[in-house]
Amino acid sequence: MVEKSSPIRWLSLLVPDLIFELGARSVHYLVRIIRPGSEARAEGYFRGLLMGYRLGGRRCLIGRGVVIEGWHRITLNDNVRIHNNVQLSAGRYGNLTIGKDSHIARLSVVAAGGGVSIGQQCAISSLVSIFSVTNIGGGQQGELQTDAKPVSIGNRVIIGANAVILPGVKIGDNAIIAAGAVVTKDVPNDTTVAGVPARVLVG
Repeated sequence: MVEKSSPIRWLSLLVPDLIFELGARSVHYLVRIIRPGSEARAEGYFRGLLMGYRLGGRRCLIGRGVVIEGWHRITLNDNVRIHNNVQLSAGRYGNLTIGKDSHIARLSVVAAGGGVSIGQQCAISSLVSIFSVTNIGGGQQGELQTDAKPVSIGNRVIIGANAVILPGVKIGDNAIIAAGAVVTKDVPNDTTVAGVPARVLVG
């Protein structure tokens, strides 16, 4: 992991995003000529090399169309892979940490305004939504109020496609969240849950 005081990390903060993107797209087209079929991966690792330093991680992959909001509140560890069109948002007051060797597949959303911690070696599939903050009613004049509660995801957790993790949930190590599950309560270690709302599978 790159230390916050590292000169190369501070230098990466000074480089405009457009430069990162131009470099990554250039690598894509060059590799497509030299080794067809490997261009998307090469592009992602090149982008991750540059942007990863900004976020603290080495040897990261960051795909095309990834949206990152709140750079200063997001930390990636080494070998993290963020695939195409993922949205990571820490907002103004939240924070997001993604552990070593974890990956998030395409079109997933992590709304970390209330704080989200993802452990090591986690596999988060496509179209997963992780919310640590949500809007609720109840204001005196009908205005929306914000409910922010931290989400904690342990190590070696697998989350299937289209699953939803709601604010305040803690998921233990080695847990499996089935595709399409809506997790509203804590999930113990070494447990598989499925359904809406998610329940522990027996047998």
